[in-house]
Amino acid sequence: MQRRVHPLIFWPIALAVAIGGACLLAAPVHDVLMDSGLMEADGSPAETNKAFLKVFRRLLLLPLAALFLWFFRPWRDGGLLRFGLRPLKPRLRGITIAFACTLATLLAVLIWQFAMGWLTWEEPFRASKLVGRLVRYLAAGFLIAILEEWFFRGWLGEFAQRKHGPRLAVILPCLGYAVVHAFRPTVLDQPVSHDAAGAFAALRGWFTFLFDLTAFGPALVGLFCFALMLTALYRRSGSLWPCIGAHAAGILVLFSYGAATQRDPAKTWAGTRLLYDGPVVWAILLFAAWRLWPREAPRDASDRDAEAPTDPSGAPPG
Repeated sequence: MQRRVHPLIFWPIALAVAIGGACLLAAPVHDVLMDSGLMEADGSPAETNKAFLKVFRRLLLLPLAALFLWFFRPWRDGGLLRFGLRPLKPRLRGITIAFACTLATLLAVLIWQFAMGWLTWEEPFRASKLVGRLVRYLAAGFLIAILEEWFFRGWLGEFAQRKHGPRLAVILPCLGYAVVHAFRPTVLDQPVSHDAAGAFAALRGWFTFLFDLTAFGPALVGLFCFALMLTALYRRSGSLWPCIGAHAAGILVLFSYGAATQRDPAKTWAGTRLLYDGPVVWAILLFAAWRLWPREAPRDASDRDAEAPTDPSGAPPG
């Protein structure tokens, strides 16, 4: 009988190999992508550095995702389309409502910031730039939302529930969702060299930023509140599709509105361009989570069908 390696041995070795490989491959892969035209930058040092960090982060993510799939085999126990993801058609209304409500809320926050004088329209206003961002992040937003919601709200929530109980089943996925957003190219203040040493320096910088409560603390709180609101929406609806709609709307607005606006000052008491790193959006998210949190366990359509009364012969009514 085949014996699996103990997780306390497997994961340190696997993570060391994944991180080391990503550090070594970051520079050559970045150069190939730039030379082939598959990745573009405007030539400025900041954009070139950002492109290098994007490549490094993706090289970190791919082997970690492969390790996760190989070790946990999430396609078992109902397959990858559980968590209320199937069937799709009856869920379209939930996706649309969640998307529209989130979009309207964030647009209201932006209008309020315009009224406060913190946001102004970019001059000259370039509609093509804004439309390009909207199209790009509408598609990318749904793709990212599907992946992140399946993992954090779906699989990780179920895993934490099974291993650690109901309270940590809420806290751990929300905290994990917030923490991974510290690993972004734009959060590093200083450029890094485009080699293995620079990739490792970027990784060290990301971990330093993660534990810097002054720099990352407000965003950490906002991301945790957003994840909590999505968890409440999932538990109320019994499906990840409304969460995906709300998440996609958030990505669409946050990554698009900067194409047509200017912010001055960059940081105010209500937060920064991220919007979710200030007390106004915290309060909105916490209120939404409180209102959405189910007062009783949610029941999916399959649960209701299973509970339908039957006659003594065992046949369903009707």
